[in-house]
Amino acid sequence: MWARALEIGQKLSSMRPRLGPRDFELHAFEPVPDSRKQLQETLARQVESGRVRVNGIALSNESKTLPIYVPHSRAATSTLHPDSSVNYQQVLDVQASTLDRYCLENSIDRIDLVKIDTEGNDLRVIQGATQLLRQRPDRCHAIRVQLSMDSWREATLKDVFDLVRGTPYWMPSLFGESRNLR
Repeated sequence: MWARALEIGQKLSSMRPRLGPRDFELHAFEPVPDSRKQLQETLARQVESGRVRVNGIALSNESKTLPIYVPHSRAATSTLHPDSSVNYQQVLDVQASTLDRYCLENSIDRIDLVKIDTEGNDLRVIQGATQLLRQRPDRCHAIRVQLSMDSWREATLKDVFDLVRGTPYWMPSLFGESRNLR
């Protein structure tokens, strides 16, 4: 059986699949066209084999068109939640969907790993996966959320705890100790 992973918000360097060439299926999400093209070129062999699918949408808590802010510097990251201290090169309108809807539309019934690193939109991505998390928790084995300082402009740690409380998920290594949220 293949391992299936969803990579939601990523830096190009973190996108090289670490699993063997025949034992994974990766769904990546990159709504910025230039970044998506670069990602597809970097992973051309895996995309060609059908093991990697690069999607041109953002994931959030609802399906709609959203503005995404693209910075001048390659060191900075694109975001749905702009920072007044960053100089943005352009603002693009991108289509957003929810993780629940994406899984339904693509007949995805099992996920081994969801990695979320969306520069401040992390909580909204999790909010868009409530059916996945609550109604069928056996469908998703692990979720890794990379919360950055940008995340705290939009949500608090309590918001994350409240959202996943009552699900079979837990937060490892949170301030040096694991927390079961059941």
